[in-house]
Amino acid sequence: MYQQICDWARLVEAWEKVEAKNTAGGVDRVRVGEFKLDWEDRLKALQKELEQQRYIPEPYLTVKIPKDKGEYRELGLLTVRDKIVQQSILSVIGPVLDDLFLDTSYGYRRDKGPVKAVRRTWHEIHHCRRYWFVNLDFDSFFDNIPLDRLFRRLSKVIQNEALERLISLCMQMAKVDRTMQWRYREKGLAQGALLSPVLANFYLHELDQFMLRYSAGYIRYADDFLILADSERYANEVLRKVTTFIDQTLKLPLNPGAKVAHLNRGTTFLGITFYDDRYGLSDEKLSSVKEKLEQVCTLSDGELPAKYSETLEGIRNYYCRLLPDEYLLCLDEYQEELLESEVKKHRSKWRTQKAVRTALDRLTFLTDVYQQDRKKLIVEWSGRRKKRKPDQEEEVLTIDPAKAIEKKRRMYRKLQSASLELLISQPGVWLGKSRRGITVKQKGRNLLNAPTANVKHISILNKGVTLSSNLIAHCAKADIPIDFFDGRGRIISRIYDPDTVDAVLWDGQLQALNSIKGSLIAGQMVRGKIRNQIYLLKYFNKYQKQRATAFAKTLPEALEKMNAILESIKVGQEADTPLSNYRKSLFGKEGQAAQFYWKMIAQLVRDNVPFPGRKGQGATDLFNAMLNYGYGILYSRIWDAILKARLNPYISFLHTRQLKKPTLTFDLIEEFRPAIVDRTVISMVRKERRDLAMDGDLLSLATRKKLAEKILERLHSFEMHGGEHLRLSTIIRRQARLLARYLLDQQKKYKPYTFKW
Repeated sequence: MYQQICDWARLVEAWEKVEAKNTAGGVDRVRVGEFKLDWEDRLKALQKELEQQRYIPEPYLTVKIPKDKGEYRELGLLTVRDKIVQQSILSVIGPVLDDLFLDTSYGYRRDKGPVKAVRRTWHEIHHCRRYWFVNLDFDSFFDNIPLDRLFRRLSKVIQNEALERLISLCMQMAKVDRTMQWRYREKGLAQGALLSPVLANFYLHELDQFMLRYSAGYIRYADDFLILADSERYANEVLRKVTTFIDQTLKLPLNPGAKVAHLNRGTTFLGITFYDDRYGLSDEKLSSVKEKLEQVCTLSDGELPAKYSETLEGIRNYYCRLLPDEYLLCLDEYQEELLESEVKKHRSKWRTQKAVRTALDRLTFLTDVYQQDRKKLIVEWSGRRKKRKPDQEEEVLTIDPAKAIEKKRRMYRKLQSASLELLISQPGVWLGKSRRGITVKQKGRNLLNAPTANVKHISILNKGVTLSSNLIAHCAKADIPIDFFDGRGRIISRIYDPDTVDAVLWDGQLQALNSIKGSLIAGQMVRGKIRNQIYLLKYFNKYQKQRATAFAKTLPEALEKMNAILESIKVGQEADTPLSNYRKSLFGKEGQAAQFYWKMIAQLVRDNVPFPGRKGQGATDLFNAMLNYGYGILYSRIWDAILKARLNPYISFLHTRQLKKPTLTFDLIEEFRPAIVDRTVISMVRKERRDLAMDGDLLSLATRKKLAEKILERLHSFEMHGGEHLRLSTIIRRQARLLARYLLDQQKKYKPYTFKW
């Protein structure tokens, strides 16, 4: 192994890698460019020193670089000669050590990296249902590694005395500052040494082996690691044992404050904040990425700086491969704001659109939505020209696009929402999986190629649609449900990930049926439905008074009576009666409120469409048929959320259990009917009545397609919820998770969803 390090071809390859990086030199102040002038002679001399075992590295030149919160990190800079030697050593021992490492180690390894570590973490949370995490943090890890112990373990693997001495010499070499003050290295690996990452990985390999004993989710990226468990008790047990191992065996200090916590509050790992039902950027990390954009989105020299492309490429290579589109759109929106401001400052210097295009030549966006509109945006920023009269000097007018930006943002969100859904309404369509994504064809003609990362749900609204087995397998693996609907909007079949069983949670549902907890859930669901009916009536009164004068006059009395019914539902008092009796009481009050609600709805739509009163499945009038069809689509999303939360859809609290009926879906849908379906259908019949029609006793195919599009658009619209701007589809999933946590005693109470009017 030692002779391999001295090999001429290997040393040349090492030099080429050092030259390509072209990083700062060390204490001898010889730069890469200077070394390159006579590199062959220098390399031959270095080779001779190595062969004769006379090579002695120079000390590390220490420099301090700023970290967060006013702190500094100390780096050790190597001379060019020493970089070549360490690169050569790394090329020999790196593959040997990497073969030892376990699959749980992701840092500084070929074909691993942070993106795969984040995906592995989400798999442990989402698919393995490990919601308890252990929060551990090394105190100055690199600086505290015991070198004697490291080298003893390394010698058992390398078994080459000359190479062991060389590595020891490289890693134990002292450090000097710019005043040449000498400081011995008693322990720790120099941050900046090429060998430090692989040796640090090797030292923590023992921790990886130790964690094999436990059935817990464990992911390590260098010295940053996360442990996930499926219960608080087990997480605490692992915490006790792993801290003892790190202290007594690895001899490494941990920062105080190690604790076990639930993911409903979130934890950050590798710059990504994970929760039990989602992951994304923390506010702190989002601010950090925005600061990077602020630094490069500048036109101070008349064009975007070279560092702009490097920064955007870095964000794209990491965050674009991990984050949901809502975060990337947020960053693109912010970049647009920054550049719009910069363009405004410099527009007086540009006389033509060509000058603007030249200045913004490097402009790129993170999302397809923004990238597709890049050219239009540049034209918009260049300003518009007045038609000039003959012999009149050309004048460039500037515009203020501030109002257009918000309008454009809303348009992008709609475009993004559309990309989340694949809606198939025509017969004779074929769907398959290709290398590029999901392919949609009809009669051999390509209709659509959708990237798989964009599609979150597939809905089949008609007969005669063909799916390939590859697509079905992909959707099951990627957790993309496929729903099939009949002509009345009833879901007749679905394909989904079968991993939805949670015996502990299902047992919690059964126990709740025989305790006050089930009654409390049922009561809150009915209260949520009535409250949202009230809020929807207020919504239409607020925004459409001019169209509904009679409605506005009779509304106060109806609201007063509905509020009285709402207040009469005493959750926690009547709830101590048997659940069957309490259900009858709840449905009685829900029915009373519904009479006032639908009477007011009839006044809203009576000038647009006949409404004989609310009728369920089988209704043949347009308004009821649209409501029923919309409820069917919403029903499929509620069912999906229940399955993803690992709840049993056949154990319900408000509705009595029925054979082969997922009655928990009937429960949870009640809170969302008014805000999603009722609001959408009412708006459609008041604004688009001419485009809506029946075909016999069913909605026409065109009406079904338009209604489905509108319902899905509403599902993916944003609403303020819990202090965050969230899609309604996300709120539905959160509500199902809230119910699951309440049943597992991880949440103090179940709070129904409330419509923001």
